[in-house]
Amino acid sequence: GAGEGCAGGVCVGPTAVVEVGAGVEFSCARIADGRVFCWGANASGQLGDGTTTGSTSAVLVSGIIDAIDLAVGALHACVVRTGGTVSCWGENSKQQVGDGTMMDRSTPIADAGGITDARRISAGGEHTCVVRATGAVSCWGRDNVGQLGDGSTGGDRGLGVDVVMLPSAALQVECGGAHSCAVLDTGEVRCCGENGG
Repeated sequence: GAGEGCAGGVCVGPTAVVEVGAGVEFSCARIADGRVFCWGANASGQLGDGTTTGSTSAVLVSGIIDAIDLAVGALHACVVRTGGTVSCWGENSKQQVGDGTMMDRSTPIADAGGITDARRISAGGEHTCVVRATGAVSCWGRDNVGQLGDGSTGGDRGLGVDVVMLPSAALQVECGGAHSCAVLDTGEVRCCGENGG
């Protein structure tokens, strides 16, 4: 229909795509008006449409109309919303969706990680991190090798924990499979988590 577009054989809704992310066998796109579309595998609800049925066509993520940043992990996805809250959906066995449970979520949960002042977000294999309005970084989800940056490997967290040892404000955070890195306002990069094989 009008305003729809396809790229590489995948229709991603309206053509004003401003951000994309790729997980394991699924992808998502954020469009300029704040909606998010996902497509691909969906066994853990990672498409966010309330089902666990995969789709080769883009489906609208339920209830997201004000996304300002998008992150796609291995089998979960999250957005920062206009007011600074975070919504996540998908696989949740390591609490990466941030609702304090280990139940997969096929629709976005509100207030993920207990965060209300997020500005930027990134998702790793099974964890999620945000840069907050203060420049602090908070993370939740799997913490088997210190990827949450709180100085421990004491188990998975369903609520955001503050990354310690950041000497100045963070501008950006990026999560890998089992590590996290922050770019600081000094230009320095600080990382935590897995460091080699």
